[in-house]
Amino acid sequence: MENVTVKKDALLETLRVNRAEHIELYDKAMVEYRKRAVEELDRRLKEARDGGAISLVISLPVPERHLDDYDRAIAMVEWSIADEIELSEYDFASYVLNQWSWLKSWTQNSLGYTQAAR
Repeated sequence: MENVTVKKDALLETLRVNRAEHIELYDKAMVEYRKRAVEELDRRLKEARDGGAISLVISLPVPERHLDDYDRAIAMVEWSIADEIELSEYDFASYVLNQWSWLKSWTQNSLGYTQAAR
């Protein structure tokens, strides 16, 4: 099946739920990211003050925030005058199943913080 027609209201609700979940996970990831960054900075400052090596490069992946993708999809659906929306397989995977093209990168950079914090 290449395309599917869905109810506008159901699609909007799903997009809003997925967006809210994304925000929640992003916020949790940022808390853990900041915690790790501060811990690493503190460790390096102590090492430098104690006469050790000075390294200014910190390699922590920054959590990704993709609200623009959700907001764009929501706006497109809201602006549609149709009660039903036709989605391609790709759009269905993104909008309904929450399997966006950036999912792998986001999982590595953002979700890794939330899973490690559990």
